[in-house]
Amino acid sequence: MRIESWCGHDIRFVEVNGEWYAILKDICDALRLRSKDISQRLDPDMMERVCVDTSEDGSNGIRSRGENKTRWMLAVNELGIYEALFASRKL
Repeated sequence: MRIESWCGHDIRFVEVNGEWYAILKDICDALRLRSKDISQRLDPDMMERVCVDTSEDGSNGIRSRGENKTRWMLAVNELGIYEALFASRKL
């Protein structure tokens, strides 16, 4: 996993089959969009369901009792990132 900063927002990237995918939630948080709405608009070929280690998200490994260390999230390829950007009227 790698983290890039965009306009003051951290965007997590994961490698899927040699290609870098961005975590859809991070993209949507930066654009103030709902990831559920955007995921329904995107072509399924643009998305992958990935398991992300949340201890690398800046929480320093501190978690509540019963909270999983890993989470399943949607990640989008480069084209999916552009589609999410085009869905935003806030830029």
